[in-house]
Amino acid sequence: MWTIFKTPAKAMGNSIEFVCWEMDEPIEIQLEPDALLFKVMPGNAIRFVGICAHQEFKWALRVEHKNNGIQLMPAITAEHEIEIYENDVLLENRYKYM
Repeated sequence: MWTIFKTPAKAMGNSIEFVCWEMDEPIEIQLEPDALLFKVMPGNAIRFVGICAHQEFKWALRVEHKNNGIQLMPAITAEHEIEIYENDVLLENRYKYM
């Protein structure tokens, strides 16, 4: 089951952020539809910002409790881009997580 989240435009575009506290286990986030896997280590945060000029950006989120994983997918059909920030720094090379 997917849950749709809409973030207000004033909250850093249309973003969703995941924070892994120091004492937590790492969080695995799979960004769909390309199945890119990101791992958020303790003490870090990762933010996905959706950019779309044609319509309001929305995210679909699926939490997989058995594997402690999260699937994240844009819930729009219009052409869009996604920026990814780690600890408020834009990731130039998002493939370092893979």
